[in-house]
Amino acid sequence: MNARLPRRLLTAVIAAVLLGSTGCTGDANPNTSPSGGLTKVTVLTAIRIQGQDAPWAVGEAKGFFRERGIDLTIVAGQGTGDNIAALESGAAQFVIADLNALALIYDGRLNQDPRAQAPWVGIAAIYQQTISAIAAHPDAGITTVNDLEGKTVGYQEGGVNKTLFPAVAGQTGVDDNAIKWVPLGDLRGALVSRKVDAVTDNVTGIPVLRRKLGGREPVMLTYSTWLTDGYSNTWTTSRDLLARDPDLVRRFRDAAMESLVYAIDHPGEAADALAAAEPTYDRDTAAEEITKLRPYVYGADGVGTITGPRFNRGIASMAAIGVLKHQSEITVDSLVDPTIAVPYTP
Repeated sequence: MNARLPRRLLTAVIAAVLLGSTGCTGDANPNTSPSGGLTKVTVLTAIRIQGQDAPWAVGEAKGFFRERGIDLTIVAGQGTGDNIAALESGAAQFVIADLNALALIYDGRLNQDPRAQAPWVGIAAIYQQTISAIAAHPDAGITTVNDLEGKTVGYQEGGVNKTLFPAVAGQTGVDDNAIKWVPLGDLRGALVSRKVDAVTDNVTGIPVLRRKLGGREPVMLTYSTWLTDGYSNTWTTSRDLLARDPDLVRRFRDAAMESLVYAIDHPGEAADALAAAEPTYDRDTAAEEITKLRPYVYGADGVGTITGPRFNRGIASMAAIGVLKHQSEITVDSLVDPTIAVPYTP
């Protein structure tokens, strides 16, 4: 999404930093550009380039980042685990990470070292509730979550959707053990070809799947129907960068939130910006994806906000299904800077 480098090359650059022996341990200093005094910042999307990344494309096009002294390079992410690795290596200064997945990663580190501290911190919630979902093929005979029993469901190994499903099962009475879970790579391709009955996905997947299904409507079972607490995708940075340059972190947070609000309020323009930066992505699909995100962005607590009570309730839900062992240590302060993750006001 940055005209200077194509997406494949940018992704390869990140991979090279992660896999190469550069000796980098921790967050690299953002570079200051000699022209205009802009600070060069690299960010990673949640996973690949999707319609939900249109806010950052339109924000770059409108100059929201440059107005705040940021020269932005947007790179296709590879999921929370890889994104956090890029953040820790210094390959990126800000990444999108699922806050539930961050809690799981931190919980694992606490298993190894009870005194461990998370080296990263959430600075703004992109979505005020989970966007996780299960998408079912229209011919699979699935209309409710209970219909998943006896069906084959594809999932991304290590993905938060599969991890959180027991919480959905606990509220709906569905027998998780009666579902045949199959780890897959190309989830949507497997669904379209009927290799599986359903796949883990997110709420923005409807227009993409509809196009792949030749205009037929997929059945989308959204987790937010049952899981009303907790958060989802969150802009995340390293604690080291926050300590060294809190002004940059706040400027980035404000630019990102302005971009998010603008995209939700102007989905057509945001989709045009994404299509211009990423020509392989269908413009109309992107516009519909952005429109579907409005209720997830505009929450009761305000845009970008992460509050302690809601965070703690979400953590309690994960602990209740047995996926977290260190509930008392995983507090909002351990994974979020609540002084930055406050309601965005233009």
